[in-house]
Amino acid sequence: YGGSNYPLVIENGAFFGCTSLTTASFPNATSINGNAFYNCTSLTTASFPNATSIGFNVFHSCTSLTTVNLPSATSIGSSAFSGCTSLKELTLGNVITTDTGTTFQNVKLINLKIAQDVTSTDINRIKQFYADNGGTFTGAQINSI
Repeated sequence: YGGSNYPLVIENGAFFGCTSLTTASFPNATSINGNAFYNCTSLTTASFPNATSIGFNVFHSCTSLTTVNLPSATSIGSSAFSGCTSLKELTLGNVITTDTGTTFQNVKLINLKIAQDVTSTDINRIKQFYADNGGTFTGAQINSI
């Protein structure tokens, strides 16, 4: 689901509880507001290459979500990925602002990819942000893309 003709902002609760959505690709979206994909239990892949702002609970309880591409993300809200127990690969940009606490609660990544323009100092900060917000690594590998 998605494409280039969709709005630049994914509104609050736009796909809340959608159980038939498996892929979300919105190349032009710059912001994903709170609860946009909350409890979309069939969602496996999400790609928002230009989104800089990820709201609270955006992917909360998306239990089938395995891959998320957010290379421009600079802000992530609380519980954005909480309960995404199948998430294995996450691509992030230079995240500099976020709510604290449970953003990645119960998320055990294999790969955390950091956007190419992020400095090594920032990569360490992003890794710490991930850990401080409930995430753990099962593969302990950081890849620059």
